[in-house]
Amino acid sequence: MSCKMGNGNGPSDSEQKEKCILCNSHDSPTPAGINTIFDFQRTVYFCESCRLYFLGAQPAPAELEKFYTENYYSAPENSGLIYKLRSRFSQVRAWSQYLFMHRIIGRTGSEPGKSILEVGSSDGVLLAIFRSHGWKIRGLEYSEFSVRKARETRHIELERKDILDLDPDAEKFDCIVLSHSLEHMNDPVGVLEHCKRLLSPHGHIFVELPLAPLAAECTTEELGLYLNTTHLYDFRPDSLEKLACAAGLKKVALARYFYHIPAFFNRYSAAVGKSLMIGTLPLSHPLELGAVLCTAVVINARFTAHADPMMPVDIDAPWAGFGDVLRIILEK
Repeated sequence: MSCKMGNGNGPSDSEQKEKCILCNSHDSPTPAGINTIFDFQRTVYFCESCRLYFLGAQPAPAELEKFYTENYYSAPENSGLIYKLRSRFSQVRAWSQYLFMHRIIGRTGSEPGKSILEVGSSDGVLLAIFRSHGWKIRGLEYSEFSVRKARETRHIELERKDILDLDPDAEKFDCIVLSHSLEHMNDPVGVLEHCKRLLSPHGHIFVELPLAPLAAECTTEELGLYLNTTHLYDFRPDSLEKLACAAGLKKVALARYFYHIPAFFNRYSAAVGKSLMIGTLPLSHPLELGAVLCTAVVINARFTAHADPMMPVDIDAPWAGFGDVLRIILEK
C-alpha cells in the first residue's frame, strides 16, 4: 500500500493546522492523540462537527514523497515471510473490492476496453484482477519496492508519478481507484477534484479507507495505536461523505466491510482485526487465537472459491476493529 501526496496546497510541517478541511465549524477541534511516525511528535485532532481526525502539523509533500519512496516498505523488503503474508491478504482484499465494484457499477464495467487508473497501486494486485477481466490498466506508485514487485510477480509496469501530473485534457478513465491511499495525502479534496476531471463522462471513482474508531468504541490503547500511523486524515462515514461533497462528486454507494468472521467469534472481531492487520497472534488468549485462526481459514477458503472473503457491516454499528473499512463509489 503506497500513496500519492497530492499538490503542495496542503499544510506543511511548519504550519499548525487546527481547522477542519471539511466544515466551517467555529468549534475548536479536540486533541485526540499523538503521532510519532514522522520526524517529530505531532498532535492528531478530532472535529466534533464532521467527525474527521487530522494531523495538525503535516509533513510537506516533498517529505512525504521521500518517506513513501524510501521507507514505507523497508521492513517487508527485508522479510520474505512478512511480504508473503501481506501479499496474501492484499489479494483477499483486492478480490473483495473487485466484487463490490462489479456489483455496484454494473456488468457493463467488465466490457473489454474499459480503462482503470489506480492511485497507489502497491504491487498491482487489484490491477491484475481487472486486467484478467478485459480492462486496460494503469497504475501510479511511489515505492520502488512495489514497482519492482509488480513487474516481477504480475508483469505490470507501474509509473512513479503523482496523480496531479496527469493531464485531464489528454486522457480519461472509466474508473479511478484510491485504495488505502487518500488518507495519506495532504490535500484529499484537491486530489478528488483532479480525479473528477480525469473521469470519462460515465466514469466512477472508488475509494476504500479504514474506518476510524470513536473514543467510545475502543480502548485508549487501541485509539492511540490507530492514530499513530502514516495517516494524515482518518474518516468516519459522515466525514467521507462531506469529503466527496466538497470535491463536487455524487455518492453512488457507501458501505462498510470487515473480514468474514464465523458468527461464533464475532465478539472477538477486534482481536481478529489487530492480528490480521498488524501481524500479531494473541497466544495467551485461546479463544481469541481460535477466532483469528478460524477467520484466516474462512476468508482464504472463500477467496479460493471466488466468493467474497469480506462481509458487509451495518454503517452505524460500533467499530469492529482494525480492518474495518469504508467503501464509497462516486460519480460526476
